[in-house]
Amino acid sequence: AETNKMESLRVQACDGPDGDISKTFEAQITAFRSQKDGIISKLPCNSLHYPGVDENTYEMFADPSWLEYHMNISRSECLERFFSFVQVGDMVEGHIECKVPSALEGVVDKLVGSGRQRCVQNLDVKCILRITELHSHHSDQEVLYRDFQVGDVFKGVVRKVDKEEEILMVSLREDQLEESLQHVKLGYKEHKRPPSPLLPPRDIDFRNHLEADPGFHNPACTNNLISILGIECNNTKSLFSSAKNPPFPKEEYSDALRKDQLRKYSLEITASGVKHLKEERHKEAKKCFDQALDVDPENVEALVARGAQYANKKEFEEGLRDFEEALKHNSSHKNAKQYLAETHTALAKKMEREGSFTKAMKHYQNALEVNPDHQVAFDCKEKLRVALEKKVEEDKRKKHEQKLIKKALKKMMSENVSGRQKAKSSKKHKLKLSKKHKHKRRQQSDSDDSLSTCDETLSYEHKK
Repeated sequence: AETNKMESLRVQACDGPDGDISKTFEAQITAFRSQKDGIISKLPCNSLHYPGVDENTYEMFADPSWLEYHMNISRSECLERFFSFVQVGDMVEGHIECKVPSALEGVVDKLVGSGRQRCVQNLDVKCILRITELHSHHSDQEVLYRDFQVGDVFKGVVRKVDKEEEILMVSLREDQLEESLQHVKLGYKEHKRPPSPLLPPRDIDFRNHLEADPGFHNPACTNNLISILGIECNNTKSLFSSAKNPPFPKEEYSDALRKDQLRKYSLEITASGVKHLKEERHKEAKKCFDQALDVDPENVEALVARGAQYANKKEFEEGLRDFEEALKHNSSHKNAKQYLAETHTALAKKMEREGSFTKAMKHYQNALEVNPDHQVAFDCKEKLRVALEKKVEEDKRKKHEQKLIKKALKKMMSENVSGRQKAKSSKKHKLKLSKKHKHKRRQQSDSDDSLSTCDETLSYEHKK
């Protein structure tokens, strides 16, 4: 509400007759604050210098271009305003522009810490780092001076503000920090000058530019701002006179309103993703669906759309997870049920082709549980069931045949063993008979030889 009011005041200021934008704008803001002074003064508020602030906490904030840029305020006036609020002890980041004897000359890029962050790259704020301010120890000062190169990025603390010369004296010594910031490290950061900020056209409305920043939609943005500003929220306080009489309906509290806002924003992102998907820009569509679910994890439409995209890319397991998650939040979602049954059927067919028949049967059954009238799943399941029954019978028949074959082989092996034993004994018997016959023949031959000798002797005697 305050942003809207300031924007309307800015428009009025730009249309002012005197043409002095900044003075008219400042006068309008002063008038606005004076009108609300009675309410603002009752708000309990601590110091703006919140202890323990770390620079990383600013990632939780919107970081648009500065308001003066949209108000067309001149550089000289912005520079004058910067030097009016910068203080000794503020932390700055910048880069080295040149090296001179006993000092480094640089340019401040942004103001950090101390509850404030401000980009001043367009202002060209000069700063000087004396060699004695580079390190607490004297022996390391010369080394650091030689190591620093033009373009190096540093982080330091303001030691002196020279408003007339418009120069800051900066120190890299951590002992110059306040006690609440002693944990922050100063000195060299990187050898790369930060890029100049991308500024939108000046004719863009500041509110639209602010709402386009991702940090503006961060759910924790408000809580962090409250902590940094030190606002106590124990009691219900408001700048609106109509909101001073609690209790209020639960749906009007910040948590319920924020949840509804996030739901609507998530649906808008989902619609953009569906548009990308229809135009076959699948990468952009996937990015939109992921972002929508980051904003609202219970976005059923985003879950169904992303699940359908997974299923079309044959990534069935991821698609099933998204459809099942969608049905957890809305069990009667028609598209989620339909796509879940179709995906189970497609995955079952894939499993069937790969030979995983048990898993395929399970997915067919899951598809029919989601949609009992799914004809394709029913027919495929029946065909698979009949095929599995035939396979079981065939396996039984093959097992019986293998059992018979093993039995026959065992019988044949036993018969072969007995046959070999009989052949061996028969061979031994034949060998024994052969030896006996040979002996008889040898004896008969010897007797024949003796008879022959006797006959010769008788013949000789007879002749004689």
